[in-house]
Order: sequence, then structure tokens, then C-alpha cells
Amino acid sequence: MDSHSNDRRVHSLALNQTLANRTFTKTFARTFTKSFTKTFVIAMVTAAALIAGSSFAAGDSERLTGTVNINTATAEELQLLPGIGESRANALIAMRKSRGGFKSVAELTDVKGIGEAALAKLRPFVRIEGKTTARRD
Repeated sequence: MDSHSNDRRVHSLALNQTLANRTFTKTFARTFTKSFTKTFVIAMVTAAALIAGSSFAAGDSERLTGTVNINTATAEELQLLPGIGESRANALIAMRKSRGGFKSVAELTDVKGIGEAALAKLRPFVRIEGKTTARRD
């Protein structure tokens, strides 16, 4: 075998390897993109369902009117609020007792499970003074 045909063989093997690498890369990228897209769509649909489900679970299928005084409300009255179930209502009452009452609505973020987003949903319906007037329509 002469060196010229040996060079061609090496070049051919290198070319085949390059084509195989490109094919693998394209296939991997295509598969990864499809897989990522499916995963992303599933995650977004699940998140939307959880958000919608938590609203309905908290009794938000009916419209809330009025306000809840977080310093005097019972657990049942607190559960009228969006995102507040039995457990969170009890935690809110425990914190209210330990502090001697809330001085501001913003202090609700100190209750486990109530962050800034939840507080934004609660703000229109809560107060620290006055009578609880909340009801579901």
C-alpha cells in the first residue's frame, strides 16, 4: 500500500468520524430540544393547575367581599381569605397571640407560608382594626 492511499484512508476515516459527530450532535440537539420543550410545557401546565387548584381549594370559587380583621378574626373567618386554610389560619392565630396582635398587615409575611406574593393577594381583604365584614358571595 502506498502512502497516498494510506493518506486517503486516514482522511476518509476522519471524514466519517466528523460526519458521525455532526449527526450525533444534531440528533442530540433535536432530542434535547424536544425533550426540554415537552418538560417545560408540562411544568408550566402543572404550575398553572396548581395555582388554579390552590385558589379553588381555598374557597376562591366564590367572590370574597368585605375585610377580615387579622387581630380579632376566628380561624373560620381567616379561612375566608385567599390561600388561607386551616393550618395557616391556626399559625396566624398562634403568631397573633405570641405578639399580642399584629401592628401592620405586612407582618403577615412572618407567618410560615405567607410570602410577598400571598400578601399581595391578601392585602385587599385584611385590616388590623375594625370589624370583620368578610363573606363569600
